[in-house]
Amino acid sequence: MKRFVSIFLLLICLGHGLQAQQLHKVKKKETLWSISRQYGLTVDELVAANPSMRSSDYKLQKGSLLTIPAPGPADPAPEKAPSELERLDVAVLLPLEASGSEGNRSIEFYRGLLMAAKVAARASGKEINVTCFNEPPTGASLDETLSRLRQKDFHLIAGPVYPSHFSALSDFVRGRHTRLVVPFSSKVGEVKNNANVVLLNTPDGYEWLYASRLLNQHFADVSRVVRIRTREAGQQACADYIAHSFSERGVDVREVGADFRDAEMLAAVSRSGHTLFLPDCESREELEKLLASLRRFRQSAAGLKTSLVGFPAWQEWFAQCNAELAVQDTYIFSSSHYDAGSPETVDFVHRYKTWSHADLLPVSPRMALLGYDAARFLFTLLLQKGADASLSATVSVPLLQSDFAFGQLAGGGYINKGIFLLHAEPGGRLVRTAVNK
Repeated sequence: MKRFVSIFLLLICLGHGLQAQQLHKVKKKETLWSISRQYGLTVDELVAANPSMRSSDYKLQKGSLLTIPAPGPADPAPEKAPSELERLDVAVLLPLEASGSEGNRSIEFYRGLLMAAKVAARASGKEINVTCFNEPPTGASLDETLSRLRQKDFHLIAGPVYPSHFSALSDFVRGRHTRLVVPFSSKVGEVKNNANVVLLNTPDGYEWLYASRLLNQHFADVSRVVRIRTREAGQQACADYIAHSFSERGVDVREVGADFRDAEMLAAVSRSGHTLFLPDCESREELEKLLASLRRFRQSAAGLKTSLVGFPAWQEWFAQCNAELAVQDTYIFSSSHYDAGSPETVDFVHRYKTWSHADLLPVSPRMALLGYDAARFLFTLLLQKGADASLSATVSVPLLQSDFAFGQLAGGGYINKGIFLLHAEPGGRLVRTAVNK
């Protein structure tokens, strides 16, 4: 079998060039010192990112791939003594009057936020005031809106939606005691240099980083990873990143195509250890083809210990594929999961429908639950810890769809690092088994 030798450069940018990790291909005459200097690192930092270098017989060779750490989430600053708020003032700036999906999603998110405000106020005994502003169309000036926002010292602004407004709102909250919580987009460059910008949607590069860490921890016993390259390859870069992370800790990584023959797969898997299948497809069509091939292989090679890694989008097809996903011992990584059968979710949906006279939009994540969970977490944290508290702090609140945990970027704002694994279990349920926090 062809060993995993895919060479790729991960330059995951958030807007204006914020990087996650990248790989460096060693050139002739390069040294650890010269490579470290090229990326602004110390040799110790480079070695820490490449554990294989610690081996006494390690030699730097031309063509080798090295992981280059980037300025990821910074170590949390020492927390000051809590300074509780007696009142929380919140502004919502969303295109609530827009037609189509943007308006519908914004309205549902806003309703979820209001439901959380009521619960958080009752639980804390504090006052929460929510003021709503309609976000102007994309490209339109925010001058009038900013003038109205200046009339009150808001602790938190939920919005905006349109990328053309990110810069103006980021400049507005800079230096204030105001957090700008961007609810939908993960491509907000201002998060890299503004400590008051908060992203609920984890940027791709960081999602891969957190997912790879979680998978390596959960599958510490894996002795072989088989990278399955499908025709769709919708998650190729992510799968390559995860495969490389296993390779870095010494796990043997092999590669097969989606149309593999049973004999070819048998040569790729571990006969005596645990094998992890790592595909790169997202669509239902490609997933069903993959599951059919793996079912055929399992029938011809019974007794092998294997598991399958899945992507967030697979949750959309779980109802149709749940039995086979359970047979394949599937683990899906994600930052959200709508568990329609849980008593807490059933109760929330009932209260939402009774109040709004509307059904939840069939989108992932569910917008009402996103608004509820984010507001429940952030409102509680700010009320307990104060307006200037680190959002990396933890608070104990029951959440429904997301496990929010924020990490702060070096010199910048906060991104959600609450990634978890969902295990496909017999009986048609996805159960959370591990959480990255």
